[in-house]
Amino acid sequence: MMSDTNQDITAGFHTMMEQAPMTAMQFIADMRWKLDAMFGPGWCERNPDAFARLCTMASSDFHASMTLLAGQKVAQALDRVADTIVQLQK
Repeated sequence: MMSDTNQDITAGFHTMMEQAPMTAMQFIADMRWKLDAMFGPGWCERNPDAFARLCTMASSDFHASMTLLAGQKVAQALDRVADTIVQLQK
């Protein structure tokens, strides 16, 4: 489980699978509340296709951000490996 993006994920496969539906439902509820607050009560029900597209966009943005974060962590680890190799060669 992650309490902050700078910490390692400690949950196992089964825990993450159990939490996935709860995370999705919370995401959808939050998105619906925010869009209805922005566009007026019932907007999401009247515009299900637009609601679905906005949820997909937000999910894609989150996925891209987490992928970038993971890539940065890999790059930092590779920098440390390279530094260690340089030190060992001296």
